[in-house]
Amino acid sequence: MDGFKLYVTNTSTIPPDGYPCYNDMIGPPYPDITQTIPCNQFGKYVIYYDAQGSDEGSQIYQPVVGYVTLPLMVMMDACVFCRVSLTNGEEITQLREKGCNTVNRTSQTRNDTIVTTPGQKVHQKCRRDYINANSIKKDMREKDVSITGANS
Repeated sequence: MDGFKLYVTNTSTIPPDGYPCYNDMIGPPYPDITQTIPCNQFGKYVIYYDAQGSDEGSQIYQPVVGYVTLPLMVMMDACVFCRVSLTNGEEITQLREKGCNTVNRTSQTRNDTIVTTPGQKVHQKCRRDYINANSIKKDMREKDVSITGANS
């Protein structure tokens, strides 16, 4: 575990190419086995990356790579849609299974990476705007224009 790194990323590329949340320094003092590491970032994967391995005297552990596929949202105190704190005074709602299914289908339609889970809290207005059919059409037209403009 000595010298490990944590990343939040949208790909499972190794070595990770995402946001570096934590980089443990090699050598003493060695990290605790149980840690709380805050990382305010969104992504599909949380990757534990240890290219160093570990030398425990009589046992040598080889380098380790592990990843967790989300629907885990790393930043639980922010709205998944606007990424603003849920404590900013706006009305919040707690998603249930049906609401999550609607949001997740909408995310696929929009070619987004948003994934929600039951019990997750979001801004009520952000959720309503995100799943609104007119808003989806408008956002998709804007994406088409930006892609067309980039190819001109």
